[in-house]
Amino acid sequence: VVLASVRSYLCPFEVLHFFQACVRRFTHQARAEKTSIAMEEVSAINTAIAAAAPISPASSRFRIASEATLVSGEYKNTTAEMTDAVKARLQSRAGVILGNQKLYALAEKYFRRAHELDSKNYLGLAECLAYLNKKAEAIDVCLTAAETDNTSRPVIGLCTVLMVGETKPEDFARCESLISKSLAKHTEELQLVFSVANARFFQGQVEEATALYDRALKLNPRDVALLNNYAAMLGEIPNRGSDAIAKIDQAIDIAGPHPNLLDTKAMILVNNGRAGDSIKLL
Repeated sequence: VVLASVRSYLCPFEVLHFFQACVRRFTHQARAEKTSIAMEEVSAINTAIAAAAPISPASSRFRIASEATLVSGEYKNTTAEMTDAVKARLQSRAGVILGNQKLYALAEKYFRRAHELDSKNYLGLAECLAYLNKKAEAIDVCLTAAETDNTSRPVIGLCTVLMVGETKPEDFARCESLISKSLAKHTEELQLVFSVANARFFQGQVEEATALYDRALKLNPRDVALLNNYAAMLGEIPNRGSDAIAKIDQAIDIAGPHPNLLDTKAMILVNNGRAGDSIKLL
């Protein structure tokens, strides 16, 4: 209902006014002694909205306004206890709003602040740095996090970083040890295996990527994104076109004729000399 009420043609000032109105409404419900502290944090997001809206097309302004509404909802639920972790989430959300508009230089400021407030809030910063071509620092962020974060999150973050922009062999080399250890430790984590498979595909390590995609499918044979990516890779390998079609057809059977899946199938057909068959799908 909230999203439907936000018109896509809102001007920048209306977008900002909409967000401020939400904040005022939720602030009214907070205790007075908490309000000034909370508003200092929310003001950072206000600044982000104001900075992004004037240069965004109508469709982007709609997205900004919608995401601002989500931020306001989170603010409503957390104002009563404005801890550093909560402040970090609000700062990170501002970074996400700007990052979605590809305003990475501005988003970096908010992601850094989130990381300063909560060292566990590092994935957004790492990805943002990668988009800013600060690949070495992005990798450093994940490797440092892995010193205290024993989950698979640091490696999942590394895989995202490695697949952004230009990645040098030495970048992958810095990550190999941690990736291997994480795969050996978290053997049943689908997202980890899937992420590393995607990174290996990006790296051009087709045999290892194939093994990892197969391993991931054993964990969840009906994962549509996994089937789509696996099919896309197979479609680029000579003599594997039929396998690629089988995988993407399985994804379509599960999720229906989603445009992204049809696009993948069309690409596979083109790569395998069936451009005529791809026209209808496109």
